Amino acid sequence: MEWIRDDVEKRSGVVDERPKSVYEMMTRQMLVELKEDVSEVKGRVNTLLWLVIGAMLVELLMRLVK
Repeated sequence: MEWIRDDVEKRSGVVDERPKSVYEMMTRQMLVELKEDVSEVKGRVNTLLWLVIGAMLVELLMRLVK
């Protein structure tokens, strides 16, 4: 009977996003966690870049004032 449900879903254009196995569920969870980690690293890199740019601007201002 499951193949009937799958056939109806294919025809209706509805995508079932529920995990079909434990492996798929674990893989999705790992990808979500990886996405969060990458976002955190991206935020830290952006902060570091702004810090360096700010330090360069302060150094430039100090040299112009002298």
